[in-house]
Amino acid sequence: MTKRAWHKNFINYMKFIVNHENYKGLACIKNSEGEVQWLAPKISLIGKRRIQWALSKAKSLNIKIEPGVYAKVMLAVHPTKIKPCQICGREMYLNYFYPSSSLIKSLRKKFEISVDQLTSINEITALLIKKGINDTLIVKYLDETFNLRTTETNLARVILECESKSRSGISKMLGPGAMSNFPDRFDGFHSYNRCCRAIQDTGRSKDNLRSYNKDRRAYELWSDGNIHAANQFMVSEHFKGTSADHIGPISLGFKHDSLNLKQMNKSANSTKRDRLLAGDVCLLKNIEKEYGENMPSVMSWFSELIWEDIKGNTALSQPVLDKYQNILKSNMFYFMLILSEIYSECGEKGKEFLIDRLLRKKYEYFGFDHEFDENGVITCTGKRRITDSTRKEIGRLEKIAFESLKDFSSKVNRRKIVELDKEEESKLLGICRFVKAKKYENAYDALIELNKIIQIKLLGLLRRS
Repeated sequence: MTKRAWHKNFINYMKFIVNHENYKGLACIKNSEGEVQWLAPKISLIGKRRIQWALSKAKSLNIKIEPGVYAKVMLAVHPTKIKPCQICGREMYLNYFYPSSSLIKSLRKKFEISVDQLTSINEITALLIKKGINDTLIVKYLDETFNLRTTETNLARVILECESKSRSGISKMLGPGAMSNFPDRFDGFHSYNRCCRAIQDTGRSKDNLRSYNKDRRAYELWSDGNIHAANQFMVSEHFKGTSADHIGPISLGFKHDSLNLKQMNKSANSTKRDRLLAGDVCLLKNIEKEYGENMPSVMSWFSELIWEDIKGNTALSQPVLDKYQNILKSNMFYFMLILSEIYSECGEKGKEFLIDRLLRKKYEYFGFDHEFDENGVITCTGKRRITDSTRKEIGRLEKIAFESLKDFSSKVNRRKIVELDKEEESKLLGICRFVKAKKYENAYDALIELNKIIQIKLLGLLRRS
């Protein structure tokens, strides 16, 4: 795979950041040519060391250890609060200084000025002043638009109030120049700035963002659960003005289901990422207890042994949960590795097997529409009106699921995170032989057995850690 050329401004920025005293002790590796390993997945040794550094730094800065702590720490220690884009080199603020489409429309209607999503709020206010609009009118406009209810009259300080309200997720009027991405990136921020992210990060393209209400990640990660009901509930009035958070993160193997969703403000949801929290574990256990008839397990089949171990552990401190989170993440990598190998090694028969045994059971969900109570419980179900759009949904599910396997196979650095031992490799070869012989029942049984072996191995590593 061709490596993207990194802009010289970004290369110089990396050298500046890595050698800055604010990052002393933050783990990184340099190769023989002195190049820095800027990227490090959370479950890698470097990623884990970076997390420990950030938690220690949070304590020294009196930043509360809670979801969003990494973003707060990395912004606090950043020496300039500005970073160049890896692709084009354009420098942008890390603060929430850039307008949403709603704010852009409001500015056009109110003041007849045209700006884009790369024009900072400071540049916008400068344009307004140049147009002859005084500070008092600008402050009044910002106060009303951001619902600040402020007594502040200083424009610069009012802008900071707007930034703070946007960063907290209460307002959606402003966004950052680069999204948080710690510990994956050394500086804690995504390499693509706002200027290039929609182009370079295909998951953030406008077309994909429009389809996020169907939660693309659930399709990419082969999640269990009533996926259509979850998609419906996510865009219901229940979540208007908030964000739909998966109580158990689907990136750790939890189901994409309406019962696994709760309200959370946008900022908190973004900063929580895939963390496994004690309060959420209690909620998940209660969901199984109360709705067990419809949801006997909140976990997808390929991670159920680990989930059962979590539920049976009577000493679930946050450090222990962080260890469980790591092995759930590793188990997900193993699962995707195995599926990608079946798909690549067995050709069309591999695809046919995976559809027949893992995807086909999900298709029936798209035939019904639902109504929900505030907890995501289905209160009414009716047969769905089939249109051209609904017919395409199954094709879209398959397309995204298999694209994710291709993507996983092509990213060598991901495959190095987990490796099959000789016994596991032998069992995978056995699965592929069954698939090529179209003995799908045998292949499926062998897949379940291999998955259990890997989960047991990971739990054993947890106990020895």
